[in-house]
Amino acid sequence: MPLENFRNGSLNVRQWGEGAPLLLVHGLGTSSDLWMHQLRPFASRYRVVAVDLPGFGRTQRLPGRGDGGDGLSTIVDDLAELCSRLRGPVHYLGTSMGGFFGLALALAHSGLLRSLVLCNTAARNVISPEIVATRLAALRTSTMDELGEMVTRQALGPLADPFLHEWFRELIARNSPAFYRHYLSVILNDFDVTDRLGEIALPALVLTGEHDRVISPAHGAELARRLSAGALHELAGTGHIACAEQPEAFNRAVLDFLAGVDSVDAGQPTETRS
Repeated sequence: MPLENFRNGSLNVRQWGEGAPLLLVHGLGTSSDLWMHQLRPFASRYRVVAVDLPGFGRTQRLPGRGDGGDGLSTIVDDLAELCSRLRGPVHYLGTSMGGFFGLALALAHSGLLRSLVLCNTAARNVISPEIVATRLAALRTSTMDELGEMVTRQALGPLADPFLHEWFRELIARNSPAFYRHYLSVILNDFDVTDRLGEIALPALVLTGEHDRVISPAHGAELARRLSAGALHELAGTGHIACAEQPEAFNRAVLDFLAGVDSVDAGQPTETRS
């Protein structure tokens, strides 16, 4: 399908299902293809919208608007414009870097959102300097296939299905080295909204991976604790790509949370699950 035009440039936006809008925002180096295990179950209840952020998937441009705005703020502008078009309020689900943008969006445009689901993420860029350094070095000296192999080893947990290794390596290998480097070294470098988390009143679910070596579950726990209405759920046995490593558990946690939010909106009691 054709890309959609936004003020800052075009974006690839994909949609399935009907109902209240649920926006899925991927992490660094992936695309809307990340959500292959979520689309069918989520679209049975919601209007699911998955975007390729600038520089990823079919959105082959760097974020920027030519007026000196930094990349992060223009991405948030893009997401705000998309949410406005969806005539929400929107349930927002973001993983890793997508969680960073969700927090920034909630702080800048809270009226566009109904809830936040923040997966394998944190309130600040806590990706270790060692991981950043090894990836930047690989971008200088290795092929994207080799980078994909390294990132896959860092990201997936020890119990991940071997099939996922090849699939995820291919997702990373498709990236433009220049775009990937720009995000890693510029856009994400100084992200930190820790001191403003108390301003976010939206109901929020923070999902962490038991074996996440990129953003540890302790950072997710800190995020949930600092949010005004944050809940924490750890997904056993998963690494940094929980949505693909344990999709059934991931989907159940997300849908149960969203059902609770929706029931409050409808004035119905929330079902308690054991």
